[in-house]
Amino acid sequence: ILKAVPESWLWVKCESPEAEKCLRSECLRHGVSPVRILWAKKLPTRGEHVARMSASDLFLDTPAYNGHATAIDALHAGLPILTVSGNRFCSRVCGSILNSMGLDELICSDTLEYESRAIEIATDSSFAKALRKRVRTNRMKVLCPEQHAERFEEVLSVIFSQDLNSHRAVAQVCESQESLKINTTVL
Repeated sequence: ILKAVPESWLWVKCESPEAEKCLRSECLRHGVSPVRILWAKKLPTRGEHVARMSASDLFLDTPAYNGHATAIDALHAGLPILTVSGNRFCSRVCGSILNSMGLDELICSDTLEYESRAIEIATDSSFAKALRKRVRTNRMKVLCPEQHAERFEEVLSVIFSQDLNSHRAVAQVCESQESLKINTTVL
């Protein structure tokens, strides 16, 4: 991604000298100047951390173990999150968040699509701007505890008040709640 977008840089939250050394070495090995890596140290408050994040353009999620609290911070900062959906819970967190926000185009099926989409976002400023606007518009679907709790309560009410063998009632609620995407086959 850094090679394909020459004016880009990677901002990494890291406090491990060993990890920094390894990442610098990998940059050199791939022909990317290590000065394009910015090392974000821990800040005194979460507010400062979120404010700093808002200066970025895109949150690149890690495929093996997705961002959890850090991804929520990215949403508070208004950042689009690009992720690869894996086959374990820890690698599907951001995909679930993005799906709830109606941003499925930011959920990639593999690392090749992830790289291609990151480059597309980085090189198409109107697309990047539109994504950021949609994140700001839709982020309360996952960040507002009251809205989330109300949707969850409605689904639970249907489950408990209806015949548990009938998936139709739950599916109807889910269809009426566009922002609440659940897999009714597990019910």
